[in-house]
Amino acid sequence: MVDKNWARTFVDAAKKADADAILVIGGFPCKGLSQARGASRENLENKDSKLFWDAVRVLREVRQAASGAFTVAFIVENVMMDPDPERTIGDNLQCRAVKVG
Repeated sequence: MVDKNWARTFVDAAKKADADAILVIGGFPCKGLSQARGASRENLENKDSKLFWDAVRVLREVRQAASGAFTVAFIVENVMMDPDPERTIGDNLQCRAVKVG
């Protein structure tokens, strides 16, 4: 079972370390999103790819625990995907995807 105060503990450790910011880095399975799967994609409904929603939760909890004391930035990695799930991801993370490489 995960400690319900994990985000507060994390932010307190950042304060103790005199951090200037918090960077959350993550990813989630691409099985349902990859264009390489052809028309059979389930997008964010895929049992693995829907772990994206946990990334949203983690980021939200860290931001709430930081309550403005830190800049909370993030990097989320995944594959090239259809416009609809890309838009959903961007809307929920309040950003737009950037292709790297």
